[in-house]
Amino acid sequence: MQRVFISGSITLKRLGPQVEARLDNIRTSQLQVLVGDASGVDSAVQRYFSSHGYDAVRLYCSGQAPRHNIGGWPQVNVVPPANARGRALYTAKDLRMAEDCDFGLMVWDCKSPGTLSNVIELLHRNKKSVVYLQPQDAFLTISAADDLHALLGHMDPVARQEADKKIGLSKKLAQLASPTDDGDDPRQLQAQIDHHRARIASHQQQIDELQARLARLAPVDDLFPN
Repeated sequence: MQRVFISGSITLKRLGPQVEARLDNIRTSQLQVLVGDASGVDSAVQRYFSSHGYDAVRLYCSGQAPRHNIGGWPQVNVVPPANARGRALYTAKDLRMAEDCDFGLMVWDCKSPGTLSNVIELLHRNKKSVVYLQPQDAFLTISAADDLHALLGHMDPVARQEADKKIGLSKKLAQLASPTDDGDDPRQLQAQIDHHRARIASHQQQIDELQARLARLAPVDDLFPN
């Protein structure tokens, strides 16, 4: 079963008919949905799938208690890095979804840095995303750096400055252009350290979950008694 990471701007409380048509296709195709626990698009997507009784949903949250789990779906509790604060606290679950999914569907207000960061994280992993541009009522497929630059063309200068401040947009673009050039910028290096710490925490949690599943299995000898 293919897995789709659905994310979007916290400012958008409702889904338009074009987005709901895409969600209809996801249900028809029986895709596994990965969604976060935030307000805005996360909650709107949860309401949609809950109202349709769709069970193939996994709810991702940072820590133990989700802010929203409308459908009561199984949770993936992501442990953030020990020193994570503010945005980094919730970025951990987004990184895990980017790792776990096959592609993404993003609903964007052309401002939200978090949604934009998710698009970039997928692109780093050579995964496509389809972005719904809410102000333009149009979709844009992002599968290469040129597509990303076209997407950024829909941001106004103030929104772009905010994205540069909050997610280091310029550095992320430079990393896409030269992924092997680490540079000597301390902020860039710290961003990479935080990124890898989040991935380590994610992988450790996956190991713990697999070990717990293994422990619950009966020993092979018990399956074939004498």
